[in-house]
Amino acid sequence: MYSLNMMRLSRLKTAGIGIATLAAVSALASIGAQADASSVANLNAKVAVRATATSQLLRDSRFINWKRTDSAIQIALVLPLRNETDLRDTLRRIYDPHDPSFHQYITGAEFDAKYGPTQADYDAVTNFAIASGFQIVQRHSSRTLLSVRGTVQQMQNVFGTKIANYQMRDGAVRFANVSPATLPAEIANKVKYVVGLSDIGLHLKSDVHTLAPHLHAMVTGQPREIGTGPSGALAPTDIINAYNLSDVLLKGDGQALALFELDGYATTDIATYTKQFGLPDANLQNVYVDGYPGTAGSGAVEVVLDIDMMLALAPRASKIYVYEAANGGPGLLDEYTQIADDYGTTKAASVSSSWGIDEASATGGSATENQIFMKMAAQGQSVYAAAGDTGAYDNGTTLSVDDPASQPFVTGVGGTRLQVTAPGGTYSGETTWNTSPLPNPEGGGGGSSIVWPKPAYQMGLGASKTNRDVPDVSLDADPDTGYDIYVASQGGWFPVGGTSAAAPLWAALTGLVNEQRAVSGLTTTLGQSNPALYAIAANTTNYAKAFHDITVGTNLFYPAGPGYDDATGLGSFIGDSMISFLAAGTANLPQGTLAGTVTDINNKPILGVTIKAVVTGLGVTAGSVVTGADGTYTMSLGAGPTYTVSADAPGFAGRAVKVNIIAATTTTLNFTLLQQGHVYPAQTIEMISAPYDYTSVGDFSLLFGLSDPLGVSDPRLYAWDASSLMYIASPDAPSDTIRIGQGYWVRFPGVGPWYLHREGVPANAAVPFRIALQAGWNQIGDPFLVNAPVSTLQAVDQNPTSTPVGIATSPLILGPIYRYIPGTGYTALTSTDVLNDWEGYWIHASAPSSLIVPAPPTPVSGPG
Repeated sequence: MYSLNMMRLSRLKTAGIGIATLAAVSALASIGAQADASSVANLNAKVAVRATATSQLLRDSRFINWKRTDSAIQIALVLPLRNETDLRDTLRRIYDPHDPSFHQYITGAEFDAKYGPTQADYDAVTNFAIASGFQIVQRHSSRTLLSVRGTVQQMQNVFGTKIANYQMRDGAVRFANVSPATLPAEIANKVKYVVGLSDIGLHLKSDVHTLAPHLHAMVTGQPREIGTGPSGALAPTDIINAYNLSDVLLKGDGQALALFELDGYATTDIATYTKQFGLPDANLQNVYVDGYPGTAGSGAVEVVLDIDMMLALAPRASKIYVYEAANGGPGLLDEYTQIADDYGTTKAASVSSSWGIDEASATGGSATENQIFMKMAAQGQSVYAAAGDTGAYDNGTTLSVDDPASQPFVTGVGGTRLQVTAPGGTYSGETTWNTSPLPNPEGGGGGSSIVWPKPAYQMGLGASKTNRDVPDVSLDADPDTGYDIYVASQGGWFPVGGTSAAAPLWAALTGLVNEQRAVSGLTTTLGQSNPALYAIAANTTNYAKAFHDITVGTNLFYPAGPGYDDATGLGSFIGDSMISFLAAGTANLPQGTLAGTVTDINNKPILGVTIKAVVTGLGVTAGSVVTGADGTYTMSLGAGPTYTVSADAPGFAGRAVKVNIIAATTTTLNFTLLQQGHVYPAQTIEMISAPYDYTSVGDFSLLFGLSDPLGVSDPRLYAWDASSLMYIASPDAPSDTIRIGQGYWVRFPGVGPWYLHREGVPANAAVPFRIALQAGWNQIGDPFLVNAPVSTLQAVDQNPTSTPVGIATSPLILGPIYRYIPGTGYTALTSTDVLNDWEGYWIHASAPSSLIVPAPPTPVSGPG
């Protein structure tokens, strides 16, 4: 990400040297950039190596001319953290679940006070910059970064070097300082790096790949069939189905997310995406860094992709902060710093970046980033970064990995190729993403860092025994199995892939984790996720539940295999289980007690009722007990979460209610269960008829055996009124209109199944039952709990002396009786069919009359 301009400030003041030399830092220099010099001799040796490495970066370049001295450039003066040994120990304790400080994050203000540069040092550097004639561009509350602007001539005068233009191997023109920079010792000992005297490595690539549908068809001979989006790529529901999130009700409520971007976007593109897929309007807030205007440029596809992927999994996020800076110059560090410093206000606890560069080009900038990422981890932020789209060759030619994905306090996200059971279907497998070998590599990034030592959470894993390996995790990134997005400037809808899609999806999932943690009463966020992810994987059983372990293919060099590998890391997430593990914590909460009694409508205790408490919104079971002979139960639950508690027993319609458990108290929750009648599936429109009179039943809860069963749908029943030729709706309790022998329409919502219970007043089964018919169409039903043969039904007019006649020959009944079957339609009954109890039917009468349903051969009475 950064190169020549990252100057390591030599601390030579203690050696009595008046001027400190700032040697250019590059790939080799980055390895040693973390260690302070213990002597002048050792320091001088490191400077010499760095100078050699600097020449290597320019080896394939061509000198063009001296940079115009009146042109302006922006640089950043980077100040070192203090008490870094203590900071690293603090971070270790924060992420050690066995330590009392586990997840006891510190605030940004606390971090700055204890570990940030002093105000005096920051003021000294600021005053030096002003005295040197520089314009102050950006100050930061954390005091680790000061961005300034000045002319090339000013830079050359202050830093004692000349700046020239070079043509790089790829044809790009970049500028760089031609000799090491220097600073007065009294300032050099307050500054760790100078960023911006060279812009080599300061133009980051976005890890996004597009594949037009016509190209796919040309290559494969088949149309794209991975998803249900407009171009055949993955829609939000397809992602949810593929990665086991369809039963998760979390949508990001109350959570703020952040995106690191180096370009702008058109809000209309986002609006088109949300409208197409029925998502809520996006709650976006742009944060412009260093005066960036926010104009959508060549990198707009990246920005749109990142936003869309976050919206796919967290559409109700309270805010998505889109940080934007220019792609080039030290504004990159300004942007990361601002995301960290803003956390106290934004509470954007999950951050995604899909912009990066190979480590060798990042050089001293990666050490500056490390300071920022340590602050993010200390205050409880999670950071996800795309691992790159050129496989094991991040620089395009040699084995290398991407910065910032390789940062130890960042979760690097690699790429896979997804398989599903059908377009928009469920998960059927994944392999590594690997579609193009050298010299044009394309695949999920991964390999061993040349900068960072192996972090504790990764010990014993990966290709390197001593250095950090990436990626940590993966997700679908192959554009051939990619995601549908809309960018008007690029022609509209098209499929897109890349680890750029995988990183924001993981960040969005973490938003759901934090939402669940909040629901569960946990006051802390997940924070830096790697320790938790690797801890899950350390347990074989948990690993299989939370991760798809990808074992097939390579990323052009490193093979996938069981467990962790440098091709796909730990693998992709199994959404519901992953959230469950990462949001766990109820067992460590103060305990409360839930107790109660379960009876039937006659207040008789019910034996063997299963009482189950699940964390609301997630479905994770927190406790389950069975009632005894006296119908009582008791269970302990962690205090704080909202639970949905259900009571279920064979032969009864279950009840489910939401309840909050309070610490050190007993919450009483009694259930009255109703004898189960007919079962109706969810998401259907049914013709129903109850073989009981429900005039004595007062509300939905009793009628259907569940609280407010139709609350998420149309809470009304509909009956046909032949006299007015329209449906009459009951906006009140169904008992106002439900009568025995009468048929009704009802719409059952998407959570079921639903029941009509058996607690109403039955018909007198010893005598025939008369159903009043209006002239025209009527909705009817069998009034008994046994099926009534159509051949036995009779009709009679309103004359009391008339004799009933079978409906097959009666002029009062026009045509057959009709039954409605959801998904099929209307079906005429024959004389050999029966009227099923609990089901409604259509019958047409030529005049007001009565339908007579004969009494069953064996009298049936009472509930049962």
